[in-house]
Amino acid sequence: MLIPFLLVHVVWWTAFIRWDSWHKFTDKVGQMDKYKHLLRSDVKPWYMSVTMVFGSMVAGMTSEGGASVAFPVMTLAMDAKPHVAKQFSYMIQSVGMTAAAFVILYMQVRVEWKSITYCSIGGMVGLIYGLEEIAPVLTPPYAKMYFVVIWGSFAASLYYLNRIHGRKVYLVLDPKHLPEIWKSADLTPYWWANLVLNWKALVLLAAGFIGGIFTSFAGSGIDICSFSVLTLLFAGLIAFYIFQLAGEKLMERNARIEKEVLGDGDPGDVEVAEKAADDESPVSAVVVAPGI
Repeated sequence: MLIPFLLVHVVWWTAFIRWDSWHKFTDKVGQMDKYKHLLRSDVKPWYMSVTMVFGSMVAGMTSEGGASVAFPVMTLAMDAKPHVAKQFSYMIQSVGMTAAAFVILYMQVRVEWKSITYCSIGGMVGLIYGLEEIAPVLTPPYAKMYFVVIWGSFAASLYYLNRIHGRKVYLVLDPKHLPEIWKSADLTPYWWANLVLNWKALVLLAAGFIGGIFTSFAGSGIDICSFSVLTLLFAGLIAFYIFQLAGEKLMERNARIEKEVLGDGDPGDVEVAEKAADDESPVSAVVVAPGI
């Protein structure tokens, strides 16, 4: 974690000392001619430094980026234009999220690569479409309103999840020891077509596309959509499929015992057959599903 921290600070301190930019913390940018139509007249740059202290905390503790704090503070408290807040969010997240990505990869933190891949592809398309078609025609009041609606929906979803105590959670969508979980969503018999024609993949693509549109006018959105889909939809579906698979294994186990032992009319061998069946097909490994 110290590597990106030191890199960013070395660059930042070097630039400020080299060009003697300390006055930028005290200038009232809102009173400058080129900025007065974009910000309140009493806004000072150090306000954003304080804001992003909390923004970085939120970004570190949740699945959201710093824009989740920067955008509402700039648009609602500082009267900044939504497109200015959006551009600031892009810039600040390009540093913070790149540093976070480096730490995640360097420390080999487990991530869900299928979600990252499909949501990123859908998000790129949605972001381009949103920047070209939606953001230019969206008025500032509507941009603020949509941001509040998106975040309100996310907050409600998170509250709902936190009210479910003792729920089963999983680390990946496609565990290596249970490949049937992902393959069960295939829509064709061809593996190359199922790279896209898999309903779970299509859901992730759609979530990324919608999130990209949100990002085009609010600076953040793909993270909210992907997080909501993974936690609300797929967690429940994976749990359902695991228990369904466990039931099938139990039925197979009982059928094997009945065929091998009871069919021969020797009930005394039931215990031996049960142990052998458990060794061949351990149902507990399916129910507990370690590593998911």
